[in-house]
Amino acid sequence: MSDLETRILEAQAHFGLLRSVHYFVSLSLPIPEDVENKTQTAESQIKTDMLVNDITILRSDIKCLPIRLEQIDIDQITNDADVDRLIGAFDSLLRLFEDSVLGLEETREPNLTIGRIFPKLFTLRSLRQQYDKVTEKNDCGVDDPETSADGRSTTPNNTVLLGERKPLFRLGEITSYIEFPPQGKTIAQCRGTIESFGKVIADVFPDAVRRWNVESRLEEVTDAEIESINEADAFSKTSSSLFRHLVSCITCEAEHVARLHLSGFPTQRLEMLLGTDKHGWIPALFTPSPPEVVEDVAALGVLILELEANLSAGWTSDDEDYFTGEKSNKARLSRILKEWKGDLTDFYRGIGSACFRFEELVEDFEHPRVDPSLTSLAILYKCIVNPLYQKLVSDHGETQRLFQGTPGFCIPTMQKRASGSGCIILYDDGESTEPDTKSEYATKLMRTLENGFLSSIRALRQNSQPIGLAESLQGMQTPEKIRIAVLDTGIDETDKMIKAAILRIKDMRSWVGSPGNYTDTYGHGTHVTRLLLQMAPAADIYIAKITDNKNVNPEDMSRIAEAIDWAVKEWNVHIISMSFGFGHHNKAIDDAIERAFKADKLMLAAASNEGGNKGRARPGRNPRVICIHACDGNGNKGDMSPSPMRNKNNFTTLGVAVQSRWRKQIVYKSGTSFATPVAAAIAADLLEFANFKCKLAEEDKQLLYKHDGMEAVFRAMSTERDSYDYVQPGHLWDGKDDNEVAKVIQDILAEL
Repeated sequence: MSDLETRILEAQAHFGLLRSVHYFVSLSLPIPEDVENKTQTAESQIKTDMLVNDITILRSDIKCLPIRLEQIDIDQITNDADVDRLIGAFDSLLRLFEDSVLGLEETREPNLTIGRIFPKLFTLRSLRQQYDKVTEKNDCGVDDPETSADGRSTTPNNTVLLGERKPLFRLGEITSYIEFPPQGKTIAQCRGTIESFGKVIADVFPDAVRRWNVESRLEEVTDAEIESINEADAFSKTSSSLFRHLVSCITCEAEHVARLHLSGFPTQRLEMLLGTDKHGWIPALFTPSPPEVVEDVAALGVLILELEANLSAGWTSDDEDYFTGEKSNKARLSRILKEWKGDLTDFYRGIGSACFRFEELVEDFEHPRVDPSLTSLAILYKCIVNPLYQKLVSDHGETQRLFQGTPGFCIPTMQKRASGSGCIILYDDGESTEPDTKSEYATKLMRTLENGFLSSIRALRQNSQPIGLAESLQGMQTPEKIRIAVLDTGIDETDKMIKAAILRIKDMRSWVGSPGNYTDTYGHGTHVTRLLLQMAPAADIYIAKITDNKNVNPEDMSRIAEAIDWAVKEWNVHIISMSFGFGHHNKAIDDAIERAFKADKLMLAAASNEGGNKGRARPGRNPRVICIHACDGNGNKGDMSPSPMRNKNNFTTLGVAVQSRWRKQIVYKSGTSFATPVAAAIAADLLEFANFKCKLAEEDKQLLYKHDGMEAVFRAMSTERDSYDYVQPGHLWDGKDDNEVAKVIQDILAEL
C-alpha cells in the first residue's frame, strides 16, 4: 500500500468518526434564546445581537456538515498535499468536538491512531455502537436493558453494559456530557474553525462540494409573494370543508376502511363523515400524527429528481435513518443527490438540496412580515415551488398561459434559456496558427512514422496473399478491418484529407438534432478524424457526433451514452475514441462504458487539459478506459496533462503542436484530445499487425482486443519520461524486424 493510500484511509477514519459523533454535538449547540432572555443593558445590546448572529450561523454551519460532506469522495484525492490538508482540517474540527466532551471516561484504542488522539469521541462512538447492538437484539426478541440500582443500564443478567464502569445511556442523555463551545473557546472562535474546515473541503473538492444557493432566494420576499403565502395558508384551512364536500358526494353499498395521509393541517383535528351507502354514515376523526413534513418534502425531492433524471431511486440499505433504523426519504434523497450527480443539472440538484435541507432552512428563516407559523410555506414557495415554475416557463414559454389567473407566481423576464448557461465544457484544447519548436518536433515524428511504421502497416493488407475459393473452402479468410468509432463534433466532408479518404468513413450519425446532421461546424471532430486517418491507415472510421461545439447542456450528456451503445451494438467497432472530458459522475455514461467493456471493446479517452490543477477527467479516469496524456514529438510532457498517478499507467503520446487544417487554414493543435486519436490509431495498428504477423491462439488474440491486453502491449511500447509512459511504436520496433516484434507481442499475451 502506497503512502498516499495509507493517508487516504486515515482521512476516511477521521470522516467516519466525525459522522458518528456529529449528531450528539448538533444536539448540544447553544441557542439564541439563551442569550436573548438574559437581562441586557443598553450598552451590551449590540454585543448581544452580534452574539446571537454568531450562534445562529454556527448552528446552521454545524448542522449542515453532513449535507456538505455527503458529496465528497475521499478516494478521488490524487496528491499528498490535498490529503494532508484534509486530515489537518478534520483534526482541527474533531479537536473542537473532543474538547467539548466532559465527564465521560475515555475509551482508548491503542491500535488506532485516531482513537489515541480523540479518546472521548471514541467513547461517544462506543456508546452509539453499543446502543445499536442492544436495540438490534431487542428487535430480535431480547429483553430491553434494565437499569441497575445506581442508574446504569444493565442486561438481564445484571451485567453493566460497556463494562463495569460505563453505563449504557439513553442517546438523549449523552448531550449532558457535551458543553459547546468548550471551555476557553468563544462562539466566534468556533465559527472560525468551522469556516476554515469548509474552506479546505471546498479547495480539495472544488467540483464535488457546492453550497446550493437557496439562501439567496430568501434574501428578499416581495409583497406579492407574502400575499401568495398567506393565500396558500388560507387555502389549507379550507381542507376540512373540501373533504366533507367530497365525501358527501360518494356513496356505495360496501363498507370501506379509509386511510388518509395528510402532511399537516392547521387545526388540531379534522372531523368528517364518511358515507358508506345511501343510509349509513361512519363518523371519522383525524388527529395529527408525529410531524412528517420533513419526510414529505424529502419525498417530493426524490420524485422531482426521478422525473428529471428519468431514473428510479428505489430503496437500498443505505436509505435507513441512522438513529431510528427506519426507511427514510431524507436518507434516500441524500443518496441520489450523490449518485446521480452526472444525471442532474445544477438547477435540479439545487431543488433536491433545498428539499433535503428543508428543516434547516425553516429554522434559519426569519422575516418581519412573514408569520412564524407560515415559515414552512414560505420555504416551500421560495426554494422549491416558484423556482420550478420559473424553470418551466423559462424553458417552455407556452406553458405560462396555463397559470394565467393563478395568484402568487412571479413570471421570469427571460423566456428562453440563456445560451451556454450551466453547460459542461467537453473540449478545452489549445491552438496556434504559427509554427514553433514544438510543431517541428511533431512534424518530424509524424514524418518518421509515415516513412517507416505506418507504411509497413498500410502494406500488410495490400501485400497479403489474396484469399481464393480454395482457401475459403479451407476456412481461410482475410482478417477483418479494424473499426474505430470517434465520438466528437462530427466531420467536415469538404476537408481535403477527409474527401480523399471518404470511402474509409463507413458511417456517420448525429445525436444532435437529426441523425443526419453530422456536419462539423466547430472543427474539433474534423481535427481528430484527420489524425485517425493519418495514423491508422488501414482502419475504417465511424463518426458519432455528440455535440455542436465545446459545450454540452447537462441534460444532453445522455447523448454520449447513446453513442457508445450505438458504436457497440450497431457498428460493432473494435475501438472507441473519446477526445473529451468532464468532471461530474454520470451514471448513464458509466453504465454504457461498462456494457462496452463487457463486449470487449477498447476505449480510450483524454486525460484532461487542466495541468496539475486537477486530476484526470471522466471518462478517462474510469478504470475500464485507457487514459491518454499528451506530450510533444520528443516525448516531453505537455503542460496541459494532469500530474502522473502513482502505481498507475500514465500513458502519453504525441498531442502537442500537431499540424492540422480547418477551413483552409493551417493550425497547430495541442491537448490530450489530440493525443487520444493518436493512441487509438496506434492500438488499431497493433491489432492490424497482430492479425497478419502474430501467431496467436484464439484466446490470446481476443485478449489483445481487450483493455488489459492492449495496456500490456502499450507498456512494452513505452519508455518512462517525466514520470509518464511515453507510447511510441519505435520503442517496440527499435532494432527488431516484424517477426521479432510479433514474438514479443505473443509472449506478452501468453503471460497474462
